[in-house]
Amino acid sequence: MMKGSQIVAHKYANALYLSISEPSKIETYMNILEELSLLMKKERFRDFFMDPAIPVKAKMEFLSSIFTLDEMLENFLKLILEKKRFQMIDVISASFKSVVYQENDILQVRCISAKELEDGDLKKIKEVLKKKFRKRVHIFTEKDESLLAGVKLFFDSQLVDLTVKGELEKMLSQTLEGVRS
Repeated sequence: MMKGSQIVAHKYANALYLSISEPSKIETYMNILEELSLLMKKERFRDFFMDPAIPVKAKMEFLSSIFTLDEMLENFLKLILEKKRFQMIDVISASFKSVVYQENDILQVRCISAKELEDGDLKKIKEVLKKKFRKRVHIFTEKDESLLAGVKLFFDSQLVDLTVKGELEKMLSQTLEGVRS
């Protein structure tokens, strides 16, 4: 279930996606939205864009000075500034990426591991998921040193826990069920 802000962000992201006439621009838009998400985490940048005393025109001039914006993306960013939705740029960016992946039959997978995975391991995971879901797979990796070993995979609102801790918890649960029977 999406929250209100996610619903609004999804509408903006979907509208942007549907308005793109040249597929070659999709990745550029995705990258710019991602960069804006990262920049909004910086206090000075966020303060500038959230300050109602600074006109939208000045904010757009600033954006145009750091990014090469075509007319479509410029109008989109101007719209979200005018509608005071710029603080949602991270959610809009994530929604846009989801829309792009969904429309292009790409499975987004978040892979969390205790240490950085080798290319061969990532390739194996990708092949298994590609075969199972019959989709192209895009894996985002994260490190979580609190995991002992193994990986956690998040995709399509699912969690596949292949960590040592996860396996131990499954074994304990099965053992307790056996004792109760």
